[in-house]
Amino acid sequence: MELSFPVFTRVQTFLQSMMDAFLAGDLSTAAAYCDYPLRVTLAGRSIMVQALPEMVVLLRHLTVTRLAAGQTATQAEVWRITPPEDGVFCASVRWYHRNPIGQMVGHTDMIYTLRDLGESLRVIAADATELSLAEMADYPGRRRFTV
Repeated sequence: MELSFPVFTRVQTFLQSMMDAFLAGDLSTAAAYCDYPLRVTLAGRSIMVQALPEMVVLLRHLTVTRLAAGQTATQAEVWRITPPEDGVFCASVRWYHRNPIGQMVGHTDMIYTLRDLGESLRVIAADATELSLAEMADYPGRRRFTV
């Protein structure tokens, strides 16, 4: 099954909107793009984010980590989408990270499992296959989420 350009555009627009909310500091809105519980895999280690407030905590940690690394802008490039099955499909995305003067300072590769609800999309799983911020691979480490 051949997927059309509008499908890629729709997915890229959805994911970039989620990222734009995150970059603007609107962590609750960014977290609201996801269904919970949500499996998040960071460098091969899965964690279950049980609810939106837990995702906000994870995103707060990511905000501090990315700013410390000089990442101030992030742009999505969707490069692969699997054919949908029962409204569920996967999108492979490379997030390009830039510093305040626009230089690329790294990238993160993600595979999102998405559910198509017709009028909207939802993230139902997120797998970071390559992280630009190595310290995120250990999140949350030995500590528990603090909501």
